[in-house]
Amino acid sequence: PGAPFNRFLVQMVHAGQATGRLEEALDQAYRFLERSRDFRSNVLGSLLYPVILLAASIVSVILLVVFVVPRFAGVFASSGVLLPLPTRVLLAVSTFLEGNFLYLLAAGGALFAFARAALSRPEVRRDWDRGMMTWPFVGETVTAMETSRVMRSLSSLLSGGVPILPAFVIAREVSGNSAIREGMEAARMKVQGGAKVARALGETTPFPELALQMIAVGEETGRLEEMLASVADTYEDRARRSLKNFLTILEPAVILGMGLLVGFIAFSMFLAIFRLNEVPF
Repeated sequence: PGAPFNRFLVQMVHAGQATGRLEEALDQAYRFLERSRDFRSNVLGSLLYPVILLAASIVSVILLVVFVVPRFAGVFASSGVLLPLPTRVLLAVSTFLEGNFLYLLAAGGALFAFARAALSRPEVRRDWDRGMMTWPFVGETVTAMETSRVMRSLSSLLSGGVPILPAFVIAREVSGNSAIREGMEAARMKVQGGAKVARALGETTPFPELALQMIAVGEETGRLEEMLASVADTYEDRARRSLKNFLTILEPAVILGMGLLVGFIAFSMFLAIFRLNEVPF
């Protein structure tokens, strides 16, 4: 586990020792870490196949355009035949990529380095993370995952006897979203000043309205820890469903895109070959 989870364990142990409920605190910590690990493994496992498929598709198309198509370019050029438009477009793209491949790789590397440097700035990272939660297709999944992670952390900490303010600090660090981390710190300050948890989170964080309403109910009924766990369960299920829906769209889209590109390459080459066969010898 990373540093946030180490701090999570330390706080749980300290709270368990202070309240005489060490066994219960350790059980809560184990359940939280086990569930977090399983959820992360499921997400990564679900993404593995589409990522491999997308990478293989990109590499295959590049190999075809950069290394296979140029072998036919000389034959087509020596024939002196006016090639069909699709073939001319394909050959132009192939020639450009073949002649500038290293430059394009260097430009891609420079762009990646620039993006990484920009995202290392807190204000840029915060805006990026906040914007990611509104993106089409992936925004719902990201929001649900972060909501579930933070709420489960808060529930486990409070159930283990950790006071609300230290619990906010640890739960904040568990999140991978800088906008949520910044909002959690602002919410902690409001709670320290006497604000209700749901109100403080609603004013400072991008958590969904339903989650905030459930937390408010938990506060009013004196069952905050239980309601936080319910919020975590609800949004973990939503994250799984939205991820499944996204992958249901992504996988066919990648296959279709790959098929169209390869089909265009094959179609363009066959058109040129048919045109050459029409030339009298």
